[in-house]
Amino acid sequence: MMELENKIKRFTFLTDQPKMNHFCSTDEEFRFFTRFASEEMFMLFWESVALSASRIIYWTKAQREAYGTLSPHRKLPINDECFLFLCRIVGGLKEKALASVFKVSLSTVSRIITTWMSYCYLVLGSQPSWMTRQQVQVTMPKKFRWDCLEVHVLIDCTELYTGSISDQEITLRSNFTRLLQPGDGVMADKLFQTERMLAEVGATLIIPPFKRSAQFSKEDA
Repeated sequence: MMELENKIKRFTFLTDQPKMNHFCSTDEEFRFFTRFASEEMFMLFWESVALSASRIIYWTKAQREAYGTLSPHRKLPINDECFLFLCRIVGGLKEKALASVFKVSLSTVSRIITTWMSYCYLVLGSQPSWMTRQQVQVTMPKKFRWDCLEVHVLIDCTELYTGSISDQEITLRSNFTRLLQPGDGVMADKLFQTERMLAEVGATLIIPPFKRSAQFSKEDA
């Protein structure tokens, strides 16, 4: 009887543990499921967002409160919500599979993903990610330092529907030029006709000397 009780206690302990602990026990597993280089890197990220993440309001809660109706209680620990989100975005697991793994409804999975998507956009999107020209020069490949030292950024545009919008219009709408400073070099293929737009902020268009085709190839990139 004592042995059975111990097994039940152990099973309860395991099932109460965050799902992330079941899947990620090595740095390799952390890289696979989260794309963080190691458990240490993930924990640094988690410690930086845990407090604000604990205050997350489901996207449906705000809607329901506006109409005076009850909102759903949190079905998973907050760190499992983050792990579920990463499994979907990074690992590409289908929502139905996630519902089975985390033992929640499909609607809960959808709600968690939508909520964390908005949260990450607000929190991570507010962090500076634009490198200075000096930082780029220090880290750029030797070939670039020899031939194109003034390059600050490489740019390319991918169209969902060919011909539906020009490279110039995509660049304009993205406010890309607001990030540039006088003297910056912008590397692009020879069809990327934005010289006038770049000149307005003192930047220049650079077409790499090793380019032969109209667009960048995988080898060029």
